[in-house]
Amino acid sequence: MSSNYKGRIIQTLKTSAKANIDRHIMNVDVLLGSHVGLADHGDLMETIEKELLEAAKYQDILEMLNNHVGR
Repeated sequence: MSSNYKGRIIQTLKTSAKANIDRHIMNVDVLLGSHVGLADHGDLMETIEKELLEAAKYQDILEMLNNHVGR
């Protein structure tokens, strides 16, 4: 695989991870700021924890890419 493709793949993975982090953090912000969302989620704390765990998963991926891949 040429280094050009390698760089593009790594950059795409980073962009995807950042977008997923933003998506899950936005969900948390909406849940915290919306009284409407409260009725849809019986266990709000559990729902927020799930969103944070998903964001953390993508943060870990981003850190791995930045610190260990393509160096």
